[in-house]
Amino acid sequence: ALVDRGDTATNTVQLREGGADIGSPLSQEIKVVEPDVTISKSDNGVTTADAGDIIDYTLTITAGTSTPQEHSTAFDLLVSDVLPDELDLVANSVAVVGLPGTSSELISENTAADSFTVAVDRLEPGETFQITFRAEVRDSGIDIIRADESVTNSASLTYSTLPLDGTDESTVGTP
Repeated sequence: ALVDRGDTATNTVQLREGGADIGSPLSQEIKVVEPDVTISKSDNGVTTADAGDIIDYTLTITAGTSTPQEHSTAFDLLVSDVLPDELDLVANSVAVVGLPGTSSELISENTAADSFTVAVDRLEPGETFQITFRAEVRDSGIDIIRADESVTNSASLTYSTLPLDGTDESTVGTP
């Protein structure tokens, strides 16, 4: 049976000896909790950009802010961003800011592919951190930005509900 966040499950046990029930069954209800992680992206208010301009981006990753009885820890978070052709990732500009003390991160930056990934081992309910990076609006080549062109830059986030490959990953939309 499919169980979702907020569902109540009942676990019942019955002691038996020689095929006969002994006493009454005991039951315990448990509330199902799962991580609730969101990702948002900001270009820090940029509304227009010309070829050669630098745009500072901020990704904010937040675990559910409700009480621990409502949400659980997210594990093995992976944030990925592949920049569109019109943007170049500025080398060595990816940084993780405000990562909670119980977590660790690994940054993989690929300027040749204009992409990066950040892996974080855990995020507790109510915790948040940011990833900052810089992108330059391409000013040469076939992917140079044109006047009146809009460029969309999306990031993705996946995470697990149990540590060390305990479950399939959950995916959050791309902001």
